[in-house]
Amino acid sequence: MINPRKGLKHIVKAGKKEGYVFDKDELGAALDEMDQAGEFVNVELDDAAMASLVINGKSGASAC
Repeated sequence: MINPRKGLKHIVKAGKKEGYVFDKDELGAALDEMDQAGEFVNVELDDAAMASLVINGKSGASAC
C-alpha cells in the first residue's frame, strides 16, 4: 500500500525535476477524485515501467 503523503511528495518532487510546479492540495484533490472514480483500479504498465518497478522493489526503494 502506498502512503498517500509520500506518494504526493514524490510526484511533486519528480515534477519539479522536469520543470513542473504543482500545488500539493490541488494535486491531492485531483488524485483523490481520480481514485474515487476508479481510475487506478486497472493500471497497465509497459515492459520498461514493469522492469523499473521490479528493480526498485528489489533495491528496497519505493516506487512512489
